[in-house]
Amino acid sequence: MIKSAIGLQVEGLTIRQKGLTILDHLSLHLEAGSLTGLIGPSGAGKTTLLRTLGLRPPSKKNEDLGIVSLVSGTKATRISGANHQSLLEILSYVPQQDLFPEYAKVGEVLEEALIFSGYDANPASVLESVDLSKDFLEKAVAQISGGERRRLSLARALCSGPRILLLDEPTSGLDLPVAYEVMRLLRGLCDRHKLTIVVTSHLPGTLAVCDRVLVMEKGGKLRADHQDVPALLATTAEADLFEKNTSITPIKSFDYTDSTDASRDWWNLHHFGAIFRRSARQSFRDYGAAGVTIVLPILLAGLIVFAQSLHGSNSPRFINFFLSIAALWIGMSLTIREIISTRALYAIDELSGLGKFSFFHAKSAFATLMVLLSTLLLCVSTWFFVSLFNVDPNAVGASDWFDARDFISHFFVLGIVCFSGTMIGLLLSTLAHSERGAVAMMPIVLLPHVLLSKYATGFAGEANDARLTHPFHSLDLKEIDYSGFTLVEQGNFWSSLFASTRHATSVFDQLGSARFSLSQIFGLDFWALIILVTSQALLALIIFCYSANSAIRRIK
Repeated sequence: MIKSAIGLQVEGLTIRQKGLTILDHLSLHLEAGSLTGLIGPSGAGKTTLLRTLGLRPPSKKNEDLGIVSLVSGTKATRISGANHQSLLEILSYVPQQDLFPEYAKVGEVLEEALIFSGYDANPASVLESVDLSKDFLEKAVAQISGGERRRLSLARALCSGPRILLLDEPTSGLDLPVAYEVMRLLRGLCDRHKLTIVVTSHLPGTLAVCDRVLVMEKGGKLRADHQDVPALLATTAEADLFEKNTSITPIKSFDYTDSTDASRDWWNLHHFGAIFRRSARQSFRDYGAAGVTIVLPILLAGLIVFAQSLHGSNSPRFINFFLSIAALWIGMSLTIREIISTRALYAIDELSGLGKFSFFHAKSAFATLMVLLSTLLLCVSTWFFVSLFNVDPNAVGASDWFDARDFISHFFVLGIVCFSGTMIGLLLSTLAHSERGAVAMMPIVLLPHVLLSKYATGFAGEANDARLTHPFHSLDLKEIDYSGFTLVEQGNFWSSLFASTRHATSVFDQLGSARFSLSQIFGLDFWALIILVTSQALLALIIFCYSANSAIRRIK
């Protein structure tokens, strides 16, 4: 798998967070092909050190000090923010959490990791390298044990063909016999494939297979450097290890070179396909969520038509407006959890090689597919309930739902509004700090579309005056009389430019009884709607790419 070993060196590393010094001028050299254990009391900086090596190189922006470098023979290459991404095929980080896609099978997890990294290997052979048989490929991740999940996390890390493995608490949460098995597995990988492995642990007894054990103390400094680990554990109680001092092996002297090669693909068709297929699996294997996705448009259409039929079969004025609100709601519900729920998993996939554009565009493409399905269900259900409740179809916004051309116009415009909802949902999901927070923001976006609509405010009591319903509703804007508008009403009037539901309703109003007509649909309001939705998509993409690196902080 790997031909030559690569070592690591840390020189004068100082990391500060929120005014506290986590690592204080720490220096150490890790020999190529060695297995090193790292122990110390809680808060000593073990995880910070490992994350600095594998996830977050020293940054001048954060006022970090020191050098982290890869050592190959007599050459040392400095790791920095500029080249960190290009070195991920050498470094592989395994966090404490076992992060896997929901409803995935073992084989699917490994296939995706191999696609992201571009490493030429067989999932079965990777699985066998961590002492799991190929029979596990068809097992659901949710059905395997804790020890097997840890092995799977390790197997996924090996899918990039790394030379250095950094594992944060690989025995955390495991029974002692299983923990010893995991450590023996790491020893075998180190010997067979010349891997340089660093392991943090709260179980010093499991580190007997290590070549070396480093002890850290609070304040981010090294207290001890033990070379003969079996003899150490045989003569020293585990509780006394943290207080024992030894001399620290001095680091080697190198002339560090800088690599500026950061050629990582932001877009890759194979990555796009892998994330698209993952999204489809998660949606269709979760029967509860799939059921809600199908039932929601039908339920909303039924409630809207029923409520409007109470006004009489000939006066259901607001069906089109409420259908636009429903389409926006459906779109937001499709994507409101899409980013926030997978932020930490995305960071792991990005370490494997997944590009930002590939991820976002795959999520958007699958959301578009669901938009088409949901909008079709919404329109067909409306057609059915208009007939069921004996509503005069010609009274529904002066449009005939039973005319195929008019049905197409509704499907087309409501689909764009639904897509607008998905982009807003992705944006909120990117900005939110938790799933609950993301869902809580939905009504903040949705309710103004209802409460500030022309049907709720009437624009100074003129709800039915076509000239006052929308800035784009009348092409001759000079005829609009603002004399009866307060400042608040004028703000509402012009802010409607940013409400996709208002544009959609105006399109429906302009269609009137003209049936389906390109000239009627592709008016000023329609293009305003297209520009608005395009802007929302670009804004969601920009903010996602800008904030994607923050996903690393969510890895535990």
